Amino acid sequence: MQYLAHKRNDTDGKEELLIDHLNQTAEMAAEFAKSFGYEKIAYEMGKLHDIGKYSEKFQRRINGENITVNHSTAGAITACKHKLVMTAFCISGHHGGLPDFGSNYDMPDSGTFLGKVNDKSIENYSAWETEQPDFEKQIV
Repeated sequence: MQYLAHKRNDTDGKEELLIDHLNQTAEMAAEFAKSFGYEKIAYEMGKLHDIGKYSEKFQRRINGENITVNHSTAGAITACKHKLVMTAFCISGHHGGLPDFGSNYDMPDSGTFLGKVNDKSIENYSAWETEQPDFEKQIV
């Protein structure tokens, strides 16, 4: 299956593959962050920021189904699993701005970082591991 990151439905229907989007974003982020020495962290953020788009539900959405999908929390959850807390925090706010840290008692709808990364209802996005099997070799 080819996973899409973007599809211009309203103009020419041009599609961008998700793996290409993640790789290009990682490279661009690393280049931007090089001047202040954070290129490795920026690269990780770019590689993980949209991995929630690997969910079957998001792919249905991008192909025209009128549904809402939280795609940004998956990258933050994965970054936390790899103990990349700064990366996780930035990814969790890449659409709505950096959240308050919160507490372990916060619910997913609280808008806090901990509320988001403790959300058990995030769609399955495990297909990202198939397209990025070398991710663990690339992280700091």
